[in-house]
Amino acid sequence: MLILLTDGLNTANRFTTNPTQIDNRTAAVCDNIKKAKIKLPTVRVIEGNLSLLQRCASASNMFYDAQTASRLPAVFSSITASLSGARLSK
Repeated sequence: MLILLTDGLNTANRFTTNPTQIDNRTAAVCDNIKKAKIKLPTVRVIEGNLSLLQRCASASNMFYDAQTASRLPAVFSSITASLSGARLSK
């Protein structure tokens, strides 16, 4: 499992300041993570590209929209609960 958490819009990265290019790159990364069979919950904190993060999540119930930072403990509790039966490996 890999958790994608963001607190804003994609406005700049080391390659560009073009939000559309950054969103496309983010979507490609999400697709590759899911193709590798890695579960991908996404968390939007306060603002960010809603549709991008919903599409990035492995399933619709794996997208979390935290309108305040104080919601994060509940979000991570929910993610943790979804891990029942999971094991860690090195």
